[in-house]
Amino acid sequence: MLAKNKKMLKRVGYGSLALIFILGLWYWGATSLSGLQDEEETPVLSTFGLSSSVDGEDVSNLEYIEIYLATSTATFDDWEDIRNIAGNFDMESRKLAEDINIDLSGEDYVWLKFCPSGYGSEVFSEDWELLINPSNMLREYFVSDDPTDLNFNIIDSDINEITVANHQTDGNYTIICDVPHYTTTAAQLHVGTGWAMSDSDFAELTATQQLIYYDEAHWTSYKPLYDPNSDEMTVWPRYDIEFFTDCPAFKFTFNDSAGSVNFTLADNVNAVTIADGVYLYVVFHEAIEFTTGIQSFAYEIEYPDTVELSDVDFGRATIPKGASTAPTSFTKVSDIAA
Repeated sequence: MLAKNKKMLKRVGYGSLALIFILGLWYWGATSLSGLQDEEETPVLSTFGLSSSVDGEDVSNLEYIEIYLATSTATFDDWEDIRNIAGNFDMESRKLAEDINIDLSGEDYVWLKFCPSGYGSEVFSEDWELLINPSNMLREYFVSDDPTDLNFNIIDSDINEITVANHQTDGNYTIICDVPHYTTTAAQLHVGTGWAMSDSDFAELTATQQLIYYDEAHWTSYKPLYDPNSDEMTVWPRYDIEFFTDCPAFKFTFNDSAGSVNFTLADNVNAVTIADGVYLYVVFHEAIEFTTGIQSFAYEIEYPDTVELSDVDFGRATIPKGASTAPTSFTKVSDIAA
């Protein structure tokens, strides 16, 4: 019996040693492979990719990026110094996104300008991004293009369309809006030279298959944008709206002070309200997209006795000082539907 147990113990001992040996080999291989992977995956240069924000198409071969590096004499004591492009930065590169290979290691601040005006497809909106102490890696970003128009109306709680002229009825209302579903602007279709869908490929599609390309809901969005040259903030942005200087907005016009109107957005609307004289702006700090269909934004309003609503427009508002200060300009895109 004792001899039998000794044999069994030997088998267990040999098995344990074999298991330890195998685990040791596995650990050595895993750590060695991990070390090799880390070494291989540490790039010496930064590369870039750009994609269309709505449909995700890679547009790195169509759109340019400008890269601004700090000058040797630049000093950065506050947020105003960091966004002083003209005084503290020089443009190092302007290339198609797919052609950029640059060493950004050792830089404190780097500014990227996407889709600069005058270069690329001229479809996507110009936008900026700040990199702080960047390491070299593949950096991928989304860019967006505005729809050609926005169609919108306002309905009351009984789903009746309101006429804004001289409107003065307290209550709950909803802005409903949509983009054109059939456009013939070639570049807007994301079809043609350089796009994933070439002209010849598009011509081979059936009329039904082509409809998705004509529908702007599948390609476009109203995205908040940033430009450090327009930013007048003296501190680093604190709130969502302060990270942008150009935002989609609805502009309500009253016959008297908008500040006296009690206007409250629904909790799910990613926007802020800014009153300025007879104008009240609903300024969005997230993109308005239409892939899921018509969009709606609810609000409640209470009028003082002497105040009436006279007009509502949609467009882009320049807000260089954030939500606490009124827009410095408003570029109208569309008026409320008649």
